[in-house]
Amino acid sequence: MELFLAVLMFAAGMVLIIKGGDWFVDSATWIAKAAKIPSFIIGATIVGLATSLPEVIVSVVASIQGKNDMAVGNAVGSVIANTGLIIAIAFSFMNLVTPRKEYWQQCLMLVATIAVLWVGSSQGILNIWASIIMALICIAFIVVSIIQGRRSINTEKPIEIKEAKKLTETLTTNQRERTVVSEIKNQEDSKKDDEILINKKNIIKNIFFFFLGAACVILGSNFLIDGGSTIASTLGVPERIIAITLVAVGTSLPELVTTIVAIRKKEGGLMAGNIIGSNIIDLCLILPICSFVAYDSFVVSHQSLIIDIPFCLALSLIMVVPMLWKQRSYKWQGVLLLLVYATYLTVSFIV
Repeated sequence: MELFLAVLMFAAGMVLIIKGGDWFVDSATWIAKAAKIPSFIIGATIVGLATSLPEVIVSVVASIQGKNDMAVGNAVGSVIANTGLIIAIAFSFMNLVTPRKEYWQQCLMLVATIAVLWVGSSQGILNIWASIIMALICIAFIVVSIIQGRRSINTEKPIEIKEAKKLTETLTTNQRERTVVSEIKNQEDSKKDDEILINKKNIIKNIFFFFLGAACVILGSNFLIDGGSTIASTLGVPERIIAITLVAVGTSLPELVTTIVAIRKKEGGLMAGNIIGSNIIDLCLILPICSFVAYDSFVVSHQSLIIDIPFCLALSLIMVVPMLWKQRSYKWQGVLLLLVYATYLTVSFIV
């Protein structure tokens, strides 16, 4: 009976986190647009940080409760699940073109973050200097994302103007008139899509869902942690195992759904960038916050040091090296990632 209630609580926590996360992201994005924040800044900061809210809250709550294995397992386990399961599925079904200039900074930041985490926690405690360096990497990632977003907007406009001039040179007068009218209509339609209706009702609605979503994520995180801990104690397995499997995969479900949609729509490049960014935020935001909350006594278990972090680094290198070297992904890459992920789970259960 106790196990059934724990599973029920765990499932309820998962539903609250996923649904609350959706409400939080949608309302935060609406509020940002209403405040006339540029879309590239919204994408690089608000959406990226908001989608990592479940992992952040789960790990911080676990750290406050003194369940460090749950906190570390969720953060590192989410990165492992994102890479060894989600990105692996994408690579297995489609070959992605990944221009080096668009990804090299993020790829190096991800590898550097894992290396800093490994070295900084080698004594069994994540030290304050490693936490500060990881927090700085998180800030650098946000700044780079904003710069890249602004640069892409500035470079797209001149290309569109040049292509329009070449096209109009080859058209007759009537064709030009029809083209201009069509272009004006397309621009008006595009503006309508970007515009949002700002009135008292929508403002109240989105503020309500902003706080409701945050509350659901916090409440769901408590349910998830308490249910996971009870499941672990009832089944006689370490909390770390629950964290790297049920909790990590559960909090990564939004990324999994996004990946499936991206595969169907053949938007793999966008998906790969989002996964890399999510991994950086998961490590650089969650673990430093947990370390600061724990007052420089954030314990990292021996199992995490010899299993979780090394596998996290290995999976990340398998993902990013071909992207940087050949500027594309391969199906064998996806298969290898899945095999390494399966090996990681097997080793974790055996140890």
